[in-house]
Amino acid sequence: MTSIRHLLSSKFFRYLISGSILFVIDVTVFLICRKAFEIEVFWSELFARTAGASVGFVLHKFFTFTNTSSAMDGKKQGAGYLATVGCNLAFAPFLVSWLVGVVHPYELMGKIMGSVLLAFETFIIYRYIFRESKTPALQSVGQS
Repeated sequence: MTSIRHLLSSKFFRYLISGSILFVIDVTVFLICRKAFEIEVFWSELFARTAGASVGFVLHKFFTFTNTSSAMDGKKQGAGYLATVGCNLAFAPFLVSWLVGVVHPYELMGKIMGSVLLAFETFIIYRYIFRESKTPALQSVGQS
């Protein structure tokens, strides 16, 4: 039990758990789009990333980075999260389409490679976005 608590104290380990959940959502939507609806890789990736991002903010804010900051900080974090997701949504379909072409006919391998590359980039950015704000400690009344 102590080793589990120790692992959960690591932001990177919590990011791996959150990322794994989001990855399952992402890959599931991707495969449904590709196999059930025969949607092109580019659009399947875009839909899959959007589905994962819809869950990601809450999961990363409250579990991965255990951030319980004020509403104003939440708005700033939301804007940073949306900017990061927007950039990833714009870039991921091109990256995954290219990787799928490189490792053809192993489509899922290209999808996984792209997801892993984006996960590392995103972790670095999210560490900055969800950091706790440093507010000065209030002095007690009557102290000078």
